[in-house]
Amino acid sequence: MQRERRRSWGHEACLASLGAILLSSGCVVQMYPGPELPRRETARIAAAGASISNIDGMELPVGSTFMVRAGLHAVSASTTGASGEKLGPATICFAAKGGGSYQVGFESDRRISLMDQDTGLTVEAFPVSAPRECAPPRPRPAVAVAASPTPDTEPPPSRGAAPAADDETPTSGPVGAAAVASGPPAERASPGVDSEVPRDRRPGRPVRPTEDSGAERPWVRHPGNGFTLDFGGFFGGTDLATATFTDGSKSTLSGGSGVLFSVGLMLTPLWAGDGAGFGFDAFAGVKYDSVGDSSTNISLTRYPLGLGAHTLLHLGDRWWFIVRGGIVKEVGVSLGGSYGNADLVGSLGGFGEGGIYYVMSGLDGHAALVFTFRYSVSNDSNSGGTFSANSAGAIVAVHFNF
Repeated sequence: MQRERRRSWGHEACLASLGAILLSSGCVVQMYPGPELPRRETARIAAAGASISNIDGMELPVGSTFMVRAGLHAVSASTTGASGEKLGPATICFAAKGGGSYQVGFESDRRISLMDQDTGLTVEAFPVSAPRECAPPRPRPAVAVAASPTPDTEPPPSRGAAPAADDETPTSGPVGAAAVASGPPAERASPGVDSEVPRDRRPGRPVRPTEDSGAERPWVRHPGNGFTLDFGGFFGGTDLATATFTDGSKSTLSGGSGVLFSVGLMLTPLWAGDGAGFGFDAFAGVKYDSVGDSSTNISLTRYPLGLGAHTLLHLGDRWWFIVRGGIVKEVGVSLGGSYGNADLVGSLGGFGEGGIYYVMSGLDGHAALVFTFRYSVSNDSNSGGTFSANSAGAIVAVHFNF
């Protein structure tokens, strides 16, 4: 009975004023009991390219605009895809602000979403499997105990209050609200989803993303778009020179060894849902290595330029696996030392790379740390002689996502 009454609050008012035929053509259905509240205490929910079928567990006339109290609400909607298939119903939970106007729709990736009509921005919301998962917590027991009389004391009868009876307690209007509030704590009705009680974490329930968590921000959900700074160390290639020190130790300069610093740009425009992203990247840097001391120093300097493609695979939470490959060209290759300098010509080569991509919680999720292993293949030549510049090494990178 109580649920049936609640479902008829706004419907009866709308039917009385405009008639049942207008429910699907613009009539605003009031979804809370009692008289109409000021606009600053309510919010409107409408559909954009979708049909709202349920709000807070109440079945609704399809196609209407609905007026709710400001607070936490669960909205279920469905739509028809481009190929005629039905999408949904899907349910999201969000906090409606007083005076706000919202539109429920579906994104290109077939996910339900919510937009603020006043700003045109996507509203923070999270999916739930059932409307009851969006319900605010019950009042804390400590508050109920403090407000109730002690067990040994009989509460005095309220002046003008009706005697206790087995009749059903009214659930709508000012009188019904007063009757519920004056009853013992065990008999008080739990607050509905239209309540303005702030959302809290309840024991035994998973923690949902909030507006401050950033878990649904686009650069966290779909990273890999921004600038990169790479630092690495490499070894390999043909041995070019060996330095022997007074203590008997030796150090060798090889064609692919050295310390790398590079900057780059990374873009990931293509996504398969939230599980995999595909894009391309480019980088330019400097690679340097040397052996010997100040009197017999020999160094090798080159400037690698690279262009590649990459894939990001979601591992869980903020963790991703990144794999990339492409072409690399080393320019300005110079072998020099105390005896003189020699310019080398670097060939066009290739590289492959793989590792872990982690989106950090700091800086609002804009920054990511990347740990990868890279192997590249190329050759350097001079005066007809060619030697290997193949290299292998580890890279630690910082990505700044847009």
